[in-house]
Amino acid sequence: MGLEEVELDIKKRIESKVDAIKNAAEKEAAQILDNSKTRVRELKQQRDLEIQKLEAELKNRETAAANLSARKLKMDAKKEAIESVYLRIKEKLTALEQNKREGILSALIGEAVHELHGAKHVFCNSSDRDLAEKIAKKNGLLISGTIDCEGGVVVENSDHTVRVDYTYEMLLEIFRKESLKDISEQLFGK
Repeated sequence: MGLEEVELDIKKRIESKVDAIKNAAEKEAAQILDNSKTRVRELKQQRDLEIQKLEAELKNRETAAANLSARKLKMDAKKEAIESVYLRIKEKLTALEQNKREGILSALIGEAVHELHGAKHVFCNSSDRDLAEKIAKKNGLLISGTIDCEGGVVVENSDHTVRVDYTYEMLLEIFRKESLKDISEQLFGK
């Protein structure tokens, strides 16, 4: 075998090894590319799931906020309607005719005398003073002054240490506390 043949044989072996290395590199590159494509698909799917999850959370938050806002508006409307009922009651009480005011004052003073042992002093608004004075005298009480109220009376014992507040404002507040549930159910159902 001559030098040329040995050279040719070495070239063939080198080319064969180069081809083998090249084929292995191409296979490895193809495998890396396939793995990369698979990983990219997985990342896209993961990102899409995260986006869907975020969208669902955002939608739930917005829905919850809208529901809360709607409930608040509904409660405000109910509160306003209930306040309107109390306001109308107060307006009707303050607009009563003299004979009805006299009957109410008589009942309130009588109840105060019954409730407060040693009742002596009566206070009322200035427009009811004459009526209250007449009723107070019948019950052995004194008109001791006027107070700023829509109507009704405040009765105190002789040394001014105990007081019974039967003003319209106080009576309406008591009525409000006791009847709020009933009024709400009548206006809006259970």
